[in-house]
This record gives sequence, C-alpha cells and structure tokens, in this order.
Amino acid sequence: MKKLIYGGLFFLALGLFSCDAGDEPSIGGTATQKLSGEWFLQLADEDNKVIVSYNLFTTSNTAANVATEMWFIDHDVFGAQSKLTVDPNALTFTSTNSPNLDYAEPVVPAGKPVVKLGTNKKVLSATPQTVTITDGKVLKDSFIAPSKTRTDSMYLHITGAYVANTYQASEYKITTVAGKADTTVVWKMTGTAVEPDGPYILRGYRRTGFREDEH
Repeated sequence: MKKLIYGGLFFLALGLFSCDAGDEPSIGGTATQKLSGEWFLQLADEDNKVIVSYNLFTTSNTAANVATEMWFIDHDVFGAQSKLTVDPNALTFTSTNSPNLDYAEPVVPAGKPVVKLGTNKKVLSATPQTVTITDGKVLKDSFIAPSKTRTDSMYLHITGAYVANTYQASEYKITTVAGKADTTVVWKMTGTAVEPDGPYILRGYRRTGFREDEH
C-alpha cells in the first residue's frame, strides 16, 4: 500500500513539473485590434434625425491580418460586409465603392398577378452592391454608456449603392393545370442602373458587455 502511495506521489510530482515547461506562451492581438470589436450604432440622416435605432455592427481584421484594412459588418441595417482602408494610428477608416460580400441581386418579378403586356417594373437589389464610407473614426473612451461605463465611440458616413433592374411584361405563358388554363407573365429585363442611397450617419459606442448597454 505504501509503495502505491509513494509511486502516486512521484508521478504527481512529475505531472506538476511537466505542466510548467517554462514561460507562458505569448498571445498577440490582431493588427487592427484598436479598431476591432462590436458596436451599437444608430442610423441618422444628414439633419441628425434618427432613422434606425441602435443595431449591432462588427469590425474585424481581414484574413491577411494587416493594420491597413479591416472588415465592416452591418448585420441588419443595410446588410453588408465590406472592406475598409484603415489608419491604425489616427483610428480612422474609409472605403470607396467597396464590394459587399452579402450582395443579393434584384429578383425578377413574379408571374402573378397577371398584368397588361408592356407594363414596366423597377426592382432594387435587397442589399447594396457596394458600400462607401467616409469620415470614419473611433474616439477612445469618449462615450458614457447607459451603465455609466466609459467606452469608445464610432462615427462615420455611409452610402449604399443598390442595383436597380427594370423589367417589362413581354408575354404570357399559358399552361394547363388540372384541366384549366393558367396564365402567368414572362418578364424581360430592359435596363439596369446603380442607385446610391445616402450618405447617412452611423454613430454609437463600443459594446461593453453590460446588460444595461445591450440593444
């Protein structure tokens, strides 16, 4: 029994020594960590009238993990993920017609209801094709959240460029369903254009993690 106890103590000591193999590993942050994070931002027009209340946005490093670019992810307002050019020292960022990874093309009008041939319809893309951001900046410890916690603030102007396709009812398609004639409209695209929406103001604060500051 004593041999078992001594043996167990010996292996326990070995285990303790083996866990402490030297210095702790060095874990570095991302190249854009000063600007990266989650943000609650509200959308306002140029007259500072709030259009959409606080929504969650995310900024993060790209796969390249360089200090001069990062992702700007709009989860619910425009529905866009676009790349920004960053100045990590000045804590500023911009983009010009940056492609939206979440772009969704305009949907061809449905065949119902039946309309007169020659009828035209304009359909916008559900999300912008590109995003332009100007005057983007982060101000350190400049915002007092509802929890009274001091945190960073963010401010920027944003414009989304939407694709607008024009369709015309060009013909009818007649099929037989359960012995009855069924008519639907065939739409032909006759034109396309890009329509900017903005600029709008996005402003708010870095997510603190406190319940009082959530939206």
